[in-house]
Amino acid sequence: GMLEGCLSLNRITIPNGPTTVSGEAFKNCQSLVSVEIPSSVTAISKNAFIGTSLMYVNIPATVTTIEDYAFAGIYDLFIFCEATEKPAGWDEKWNYQGELETSVPYKTYWGETYIEPTFEYKTVSGGSTHIGEIRNIQSKVLILPSMNGTSRITHLSLFETDLYGVEEIFISNWIGSTGYNVTMDLTSDLKSIMVAHYNQNYSAVDGVLYNKDKTELIYYPRSKENSEYVAIEGLKTIKAGSFGGSKNLTSLVLYN
Repeated sequence: GMLEGCLSLNRITIPNGPTTVSGEAFKNCQSLVSVEIPSSVTAISKNAFIGTSLMYVNIPATVTTIEDYAFAGIYDLFIFCEATEKPAGWDEKWNYQGELETSVPYKTYWGETYIEPTFEYKTVSGGSTHIGEIRNIQSKVLILPSMNGTSRITHLSLFETDLYGVEEIFISNWIGSTGYNVTMDLTSDLKSIMVAHYNQNYSAVDGVLYNKDKTELIYYPRSKENSEYVAIEGLKTIKAGSFGGSKNLTSLVLYN
């Protein structure tokens, strides 16, 4: 492919003009977390972005053809399509993780474009990188990045960030703890929490946040639409305040 195996490539903006993203164009560009696809593109070929680390991708309405497995080999990817429904020229498994029978499609949003907010990063004692503030949030989905350049983001320490309107939050690979300055009021519209496949600290089941081994429930989203919560197998602890302010919950089913 055109840039196959370019390990240092982090972000790329494809200039307006090309009509096709060729097969394996960005194969195994393992640091690639962001790509901008212009409206000149009408086709994305098989395995175009295989083995990258893309977190999200916006697909313009001009794209009339996408081949199967165009984004294969990525564990956590959010796809935003300007089209309101799947175009006829997109293959059946255009958004699948791979060719195995166990492969599943990535989370896909129709009629939406993701606008990446502005993240303020802080380096604290010990050299770890934190997200200190998030500005210009314009989407209902908030995707928390895993890297700032070559630095892993290990903490989320929000102070003045207003998260009203955010309905879904994705916690990336390296985030291991959240700042206690985040109040429940900041996430009152939240319906679902998602966690990266390789995150070693957290997990999520049906939009609810747990520790990695799912023995502790950490947070139940305030605006989650379910009226009942049934404890998952193996749950031992519920963190204080986890269900605080829940708008729709009327029933808890717990076990000894």
